Amino acid sequence: MEKNTLIVQSKIEVLDEVYSWLKDILKASEYQNFKRDNILLVTHEMVANAILHGNREDSLKVVSIILEKRSDNLLLFIKDEGKTIVTFPSKEESKELDYLEENGRGLKLAVLLSDRIEYKNNNIEILFKKY
Repeated sequence: MEKNTLIVQSKIEVLDEVYSWLKDILKASEYQNFKRDNILLVTHEMVANAILHGNREDSLKVVSIILEKRSDNLLLFIKDEGKTIVTFPSKEESKELDYLEENGRGLKLAVLLSDRIEYKNNNIEILFKKY
């Protein structure tokens, strides 16, 4: 199992750093069979939510991002230092959410573009399977 970790301050400006870090990891040939664009978009949305809603943009708090590559899937863990418990809609409920509404857009994208997403052990755990 391969594991990569990035810890960032809770400032919205770090989203470019997170995107670049993850994009560089996903360039490797062993990631060719994964849905890389989906992984990048979902990670961007969930880290933004962790910064804005979990840590309330408190730059003294951090967001941890861990990517684990396993033989047939990728697991992404995102953890903030906030007290918010995240609940995700089902795939069916997500299809009903409006993309144009501010609230829920990131959750909708995350649910629909990942193979599984759940709040577990104070982490957001996101699964991406190989094609």
